Amino acid sequence: MIHLSRLNHRDVAVNCDLIEWVEANPDTTIRLVSGETIIVLEPPDEVIRRVEDYRKRILASAGIEALLTSGTRPVVTLLKKCLAQQDRESRGSGVRHETEDDPR
Repeated sequence: MIHLSRLNHRDVAVNCDLIEWVEANPDTTIRLVSGETIIVLEPPDEVIRRVEDYRKRILASAGIEALLTSGTRPVVTLLKKCLAQQDRESRGSGVRHETEDDPR
């Protein structure tokens, strides 16, 4: 959810996953997938920034484990390559990482 201000300055929390589009008309109008429209004080760029910030916080809180189990092949492939590279580099430097298979 992102917090925005209606034209009467009252706070409204919007589920950003349900936003279909945002436009300046001249007031900022948000259309939800349900067909409902909300008019807010914030300009479209600010609404978009808040949605981006919200999604960044969600992804950051999920961590790498969530990405590895997400099933998104390009992300999984890239992360596995990075982790394998880190593992190879740490073996070469004498640094040892514990794993579930080898909990020394």
